[in-house]
Amino acid sequence: MLFACWQSLCLYHAEIGRGVNYPRGNSRYKFSSCSSLLKNLLDLPPQTKHCRLWAICASSFQPAEPIPFGELEQIEEHWREESHEMVQIINRLQEENRKLIKSLAEKQDSPSVNNSHPLSPELDIAVLQKSIASNEKLREQLKMKEREVNAKASEVDSLLDQVDRLSTINKELRKKIRTSQAQANRLIEERADILTQLQDQQYETSILRQRLGIAEKEKEDLAQSNVDIMEIKTKNVCDYEDPNRPRYTTEEIKEILKERNDYQAKISELERELEKYRKSDAINTEIEEDDDDDDDDDDDAPVQGPLPFEPNDAPWRKSESGIRKMFRKLFNETNMTFLGNSPKRSLSSLSKMTLTTTAGDTAL
Repeated sequence: MLFACWQSLCLYHAEIGRGVNYPRGNSRYKFSSCSSLLKNLLDLPPQTKHCRLWAICASSFQPAEPIPFGELEQIEEHWREESHEMVQIINRLQEENRKLIKSLAEKQDSPSVNNSHPLSPELDIAVLQKSIASNEKLREQLKMKEREVNAKASEVDSLLDQVDRLSTINKELRKKIRTSQAQANRLIEERADILTQLQDQQYETSILRQRLGIAEKEKEDLAQSNVDIMEIKTKNVCDYEDPNRPRYTTEEIKEILKERNDYQAKISELERELEKYRKSDAINTEIEEDDDDDDDDDDDAPVQGPLPFEPNDAPWRKSESGIRKMFRKLFNETNMTFLGNSPKRSLSSLSKMTLTTTAGDTAL
């Protein structure tokens, strides 16, 4: 029975050392059968010293508590790694067993011979205990490694969560940047439109100022002509018997006065428009100052806005006033009627002649 138990145990460990993978049920069954044989071996009476050694071996190979499903494969791999050492130990024990059997046979043959010292079983026990301790250490190390792996996995999960959160934040920031760039482009376009409108308004105000200056000059001319008329009325130096004296009809004078009143109304309207544009110019100058500050900050911005207008003193922009044209036309007509074909008289003499005629008509 001892030999059968020992043979089954050796075959099991030899197959594990060669890398034979039993199914879980068969390996557990073979291991349990070996352990049951070893238990039966423990029940035998210790007739020799090597029976005690076999009892210790059997106690070391007793079945442990049921192992979970996840740890069973790891334990089997661990046993495969240590199978070579265990096979060597078993081979050495087999040799010692043979020596013990031979010594026992010699003792039985020659009982008178003194008992020889057998091999020490304490050495085998120490080796087995050392292997068991190494197995326990490896199990503890395996558990520690599993804990470290779980901790690293939790850290990786937390880092992945942080990466997802940062990616969402990055997407939101990119959207905000795109919207801000669109707003900046829209503001630049609005600024260019405002600058063009401002230049148009400045051009219109300059034209209105020129028209206002012309109107004021015409007003002064009319006032001066009225003063001259009043002086002529007071002096009364016209010669009523002169057939060649220049004269105006009352209808023409009425038309001239009507045109003067119209021009005065236009001058008042132009003054109101000029005041309005002056106010808008003050607001636009404030906007230009703000734009200049922005331009100082953005020196590298592209040049925008329309091209400058043509100068106002261009020869094709000059135009005479309507009053001057009207007086020139009237004076030419009177010159042709009263003076014949002698158009060499000056405009001042003609104006004096017309004023004298109007004074004479009013006196009549």
